[in-house]
Amino acid sequence: MSIHSTTPPFDDDESKPLATATLGRLFADARRRTLLRVLASDEDAVELDRLTERVLDAEGTGAYGAGDERYDRVLLSLYRCHLPVLDDADLVDVREDDGVFVDPDGSALRQLV
Repeated sequence: MSIHSTTPPFDDDESKPLATATLGRLFADARRRTLLRVLASDEDAVELDRLTERVLDAEGTGAYGAGDERYDRVLLSLYRCHLPVLDDADLVDVREDDGVFVDPDGSALRQLV
């Protein structure tokens, strides 16, 4: 191999496979699996409140409303527990500008689910 090789040593555009431990962590929790399925169907940023509603709908836990204890628990678990794990795995980007918005990496999420 010469120093003028035309093949780069790595490709920055190529998605890196997730480690087995990371995959285990992603799929270990039922709510996180639901969140992955919900986000895999989205390409656009979604506001945390709307994401919470969609997760509750997907869980089929019945009627809820803002201020409802169950709604608040799910919102908090998404924000404090599940979204940081997905953010660490580069599956979402969480932005906090005029609210909390989640930008999913739709193609990566669809490959997982």
